[in-house]
Amino acid sequence: MKLDNNLYDNGLREGRDVIVLTSKKGNVNSYHFFIWARDIYIPFVKKQRRDNNLRATERATLIMDGYGAHVMDEVSNLFKKNCIDVFLLPAHSSHGFQPLDLTVFHSMKARVKSMATGFEKHTQAHQVQRAVMALQMATNFFSNIAAFRKAGIIQDCSVKPARAKIDEP
Repeated sequence: MKLDNNLYDNGLREGRDVIVLTSKKGNVNSYHFFIWARDIYIPFVKKQRRDNNLRATERATLIMDGYGAHVMDEVSNLFKKNCIDVFLLPAHSSHGFQPLDLTVFHSMKARVKSMATGFEKHTQAHQVQRAVMALQMATNFFSNIAAFRKAGIIQDCSVKPARAKIDEP
């Protein structure tokens, strides 16, 4: 797939608002996941540690399925180096634990078609901008908390900073 020349013409900032990676099959591969981990997730975790006055060695946890791209050694080593523990969901169970799929992405998908952009319709830029705008409208602190609660993961506010825990009866 080739990217349209005008993808960034009307305000999308490459590497800041969106990172566009392609693959022959159209799915996430080990390279995409490594780029996401290195350029998006790890800087986010580091910022959260700074913003919450935590040590750089404070443990973080990433919950994900066992998809091959998620468990390659290069990514595992990157997470270990940055004090990030990985919790892999049991096989064939991720559908019940993907909080954002349960609420936020449903809301996002419902909003995408109604988003108006400054791009010509049917261009990649228009499609990407609509998705970004719909996700921004569908997700916020409260919708994210509700999504995790629906998956049985709740916030423990008895400690600072608040931590996630499994909601057990």
